[in-house]
Amino acid sequence: MDTNPEIAALLADYEKATLDFKKPSESQAAIAEQIAAFANAASGRILFGVAEDDEGNPQIVGIEHKMRKPLRDTIARAARASVEPPIEVEIAQVSHAGYTLILCTVPKGTQVLYQAGGRVVQRQHDQNVSLRPPEVIQLGIQRGLIHYELTPVAGATLDDLDLDAVQTHLEYAASRRLRAFLEAAEDDLPPDPQGLLKARGAVVATPASGLVPTVAGILFFGRHPQQFFDHSNITITRVFGTDTSRGYRERVDIVGRLPDLIDQAVDYIWAIMDHASQIQGAPSVLPAAVTSEEPSRAVRVEIPEYPLAVVRELVTNAVAHRAYENLGSHIRISMFEDRLELASPGGLAGHITLANILHEQFSRNPKIVRLLLERGFVEEEGMGLDNVYRWLANEGRPAPEIRETGGGVIVRLPSPFAAHRALPETASTPAPLPTRHPAALPPTPQPSRTRDQQIIQGYIAQHGRATLEELLTLLPDRGRRTVQYAIKDLIAQGILERHGGGPTMTYTLRAQTP
Repeated sequence: MDTNPEIAALLADYEKATLDFKKPSESQAAIAEQIAAFANAASGRILFGVAEDDEGNPQIVGIEHKMRKPLRDTIARAARASVEPPIEVEIAQVSHAGYTLILCTVPKGTQVLYQAGGRVVQRQHDQNVSLRPPEVIQLGIQRGLIHYELTPVAGATLDDLDLDAVQTHLEYAASRRLRAFLEAAEDDLPPDPQGLLKARGAVVATPASGLVPTVAGILFFGRHPQQFFDHSNITITRVFGTDTSRGYRERVDIVGRLPDLIDQAVDYIWAIMDHASQIQGAPSVLPAAVTSEEPSRAVRVEIPEYPLAVVRELVTNAVAHRAYENLGSHIRISMFEDRLELASPGGLAGHITLANILHEQFSRNPKIVRLLLERGFVEEEGMGLDNVYRWLANEGRPAPEIRETGGGVIVRLPSPFAAHRALPETASTPAPLPTRHPAALPPTPQPSRTRDQQIIQGYIAQHGRATLEELLTLLPDRGRRTVQYAIKDLIAQGILERHGGGPTMTYTLRAQTP
């Protein structure tokens, strides 16, 4: 008898959460429940014509000829009429070992919750479970139907919001020239702090208490956000070696509002990473691609272990898209000898997968993203990771590794200095700290400059010096923070120098020394 390899594999590996067996006589209601349970989980397949013995082992019984069409019709009706909302399933008639079977493939639902018999059911392990109201809410948050960021914070009042911080945000947002991709209805910035809080979902009206801060409001404008969300901090750890078995060198917990978390985390990572020195302009040392525009004099160039713009974008992405409803988890950033690793709680949101993450857009926290956009942390919605890949490619660095663990997302950046750190993994005591600025490293490509940085450098070369306000006028479609980071990166590369402080601070090209 001919066997079907796909069916044989299903029968051999039948203890799976994504597989269920049904007899040909199964009712439409039972089929609908199974379809809804798979759609609310991670998809699944139902194989009709298989029974289970007393020990739970599959036994093929097949489907008689006269039962085949009625069964297919029953499956189709269950998916379209007994599941709410209706769902399209794939129904196929297959043969295996002389028997005729019917295989129903159920896709994973993304932005809806499916019910059968008035209940929200979900496949968990090998059972269908009716979800309780809190579990339904959690599933709705995972699917993006319910935004946790807009829920009122128990015990919080308007006094827990810092109106000075709201006013500062208004000033930042007003100074940015909001672009056309923002919705027309939201283009007008509210004129006062309370108007902004309402418009951005930072407060919500409740019947009992009137206006109450939301999760987004406390996280972004709260006087003490960790008082209500002690898991909203960022932990940064510098680790010995390439795993955690030998302990860590230093560890810090960063607390505060979301904008403060990003700024402090990026500054701290920049401070603890290694920075190599490279003499640019020696043809025997630099790669050919870099020496095509060789300067007339040798210039010392600083090469950071990880590009500043990439670190900033990844930290911002973690803060913007983490699952804040995961109360027991916080963002963890670990600097190993061979990589930088950022772990963000919560899996990929909505319909986003590792396969489409660079091509699709979905925000778990759209209000927080909007506030970060107005504050200058986000340049354009949905472009963060695209920029990271492009910037790394421009510098000749490998793309980041992104993986989903089920409970979160981990992004890894390999270190270009890893091969030059002698760190014995079997040592019983920690090896000495490597020199912060290695004296000798192999040739490293010169960091590429963005279009903004090229404009800044060209302007200063022409005029001799420039203030921040002049550069902001030069780049009217860029936020203050974006221009500041471009300048900071040029200083790190040894291209610019800073003079003075405060409003009179100016920037010049760094003096070139033979």
